[in-house]
Amino acid sequence: MTQRFPRLLTLALLLSALTACGGDDVIPPPDTDGGSTDAGARDGAADGGGARVDGGGTDVDAGACTDEDGDGRGALPCGDDCDDADATRFPGNAETCDDDDEDCNDSTYGPDGDSDGFPSVTCCNGADNCGADCNDVLNTVNPGAAEQCNGGVDDDCDGLADAADGVCVPCPTGYAGFDGGCVDLNECAVSGFCGTGGTACVNSAGTFSCSCGPGFFAAAPTGAQCEDFDECAAATGPCGALGSCTNTVGSYSCGCPPGYVAGAGGCVNVNECTTNPCGPTSTMCTDTPGSYTCTCVTGYAAGGPGGGGTCADVDECAIGTCGAGSSACSNFVGTFSCTCRAGYRSSGPGAPCLDVDECAAGMCGPGVASCTNTAGSYACTCAPGYTVASSGAPCVDTNECATGAPCGAGLGTCANRPGSYACTCNPGYGAPATGGTCSELNECVLGTDDCTDAPAGICTNTAGSFTCACAPGFPFGTRTARGALGCLVRFTDLGDGTVRDNRSGLVWQQGFSPGEQAQAASVTYCTSLTLGGGWRLPTKDELLSIVDSSRSNPSIDTAFFPGTPSTWFWSSSPVAGSPSVGWYVYFSSGNANVYDATSMYRARCVR
Repeated sequence: MTQRFPRLLTLALLLSALTACGGDDVIPPPDTDGGSTDAGARDGAADGGGARVDGGGTDVDAGACTDEDGDGRGALPCGDDCDDADATRFPGNAETCDDDDEDCNDSTYGPDGDSDGFPSVTCCNGADNCGADCNDVLNTVNPGAAEQCNGGVDDDCDGLADAADGVCVPCPTGYAGFDGGCVDLNECAVSGFCGTGGTACVNSAGTFSCSCGPGFFAAAPTGAQCEDFDECAAATGPCGALGSCTNTVGSYSCGCPPGYVAGAGGCVNVNECTTNPCGPTSTMCTDTPGSYTCTCVTGYAAGGPGGGGTCADVDECAIGTCGAGSSACSNFVGTFSCTCRAGYRSSGPGAPCLDVDECAAGMCGPGVASCTNTAGSYACTCAPGYTVASSGAPCVDTNECATGAPCGAGLGTCANRPGSYACTCNPGYGAPATGGTCSELNECVLGTDDCTDAPAGICTNTAGSFTCACAPGFPFGTRTARGALGCLVRFTDLGDGTVRDNRSGLVWQQGFSPGEQAQAASVTYCTSLTLGGGWRLPTKDELLSIVDSSRSNPSIDTAFFPGTPSTWFWSSSPVAGSPSVGWYVYFSSGNANVYDATSMYRARCVR
């Protein structure tokens, strides 16, 4: 018994790792009794429909049983198929982990492969309806079994085994608890335990050792199985730098690029030149790593980009050797001949058509600014005064006088010159000595006007002439068509709080009323003014005469009327037909308007 135990214990350990979701343990009755009477519920129409089945007092014709779903089981009541519309449901069918009763036993709980009355944990019908048998192969393992000291088998499916479940003492690695003690595990009793590469297995107390074949290794002298040695993962690959290494079980294989073969230490170059692959029209074959190159006589070339191939005649016409400037090409053995288009030339047989550099030959002529050589032609960029008819044509002088009016319509006469022209301009106009249009002369800028010197006189240029006027503040003087004489200043500060308007001759109060009042009170304010006497409230037009429209806020010359507010000033002018309304001038913008005469405005007096 002691000698047999390790093998039985090892088998139990291996089987304990297996689980299965098998079918129910129901064995279906035979489909027919083979006789002339219906002995079984599934006899169906086996006896021709003439036999009768005792159904508890009522005869049932077994031949009348249907099998609509074609599963080989007749429908109730004469058959035993619980659902004759579903071919996956009949007695004896394997129960699966779903909500259907596949075996017609009124239970959808799941399979019980070892027939121990406990469904497998791998079968669940919803979160709350799962089996509890942790090993559905061994009927000695289930939640109702007692834990045994049997080498690590969880007999009662509580997640604990042997010593962990309190039925035997803990055992070291390589031993298993059994019958209250620890026994050696004979790993070698299992066939092929050392793996595919193992050649021999030797058991020893608490461990084992494996002998490994070529291409395999054991990680440790004892207690380790044989593993495949990945030769391709070695620091120095067995296929060398050029080869691609593919690991296989116990070995490897090398893939080499073209021109190489697998050999000792990796991929080895093949010397193709030993067989003269270049052919008789070559002068030399040179071996290169992975290939070879051919040196061919003139007119021949070796095929294959980057090397390889045999020297053969080159059809220069087929590869366009004559170039874009060719109109025809003739191929000969080892040479060719080109017929060239205009703008191209060939140096002879075996030479392509080359572009002619017209720029170097001075084809653009003397009026060129720049020349650009193009394939088969040239392009001229002409200097001013020269034009070109088209690409490939030289520059020619442009007769500007014949094209329009280069000097200006009616402004002068034109004379053509090589590359340019000259204009004789009318009085008041001028042009450059060569080329250019007659343009109006600005006498005011040139200083050829006779206007009074600034700041009194202002010169304004006109087409072919100029005019003179007095500057702002100097509006008076005797004017002529081409001059302004005696321009005088607009206002004069009399130094006593009064200002004289040199245009109208009126004398104005330099200041204004200290407060605001109605129109009638403003009249009184002016007649009572004691600044030399004779003051009155001005009319609307008089008040507007001192408005400076070039100014705003206030619109008056503040150099002579300092401190003037941008507000309303009364005039003495009434509104016709409306004695209660008067005219005023708004010195923010300089506009005049009417309003109720009782409104409170300022006043400035005049005499």
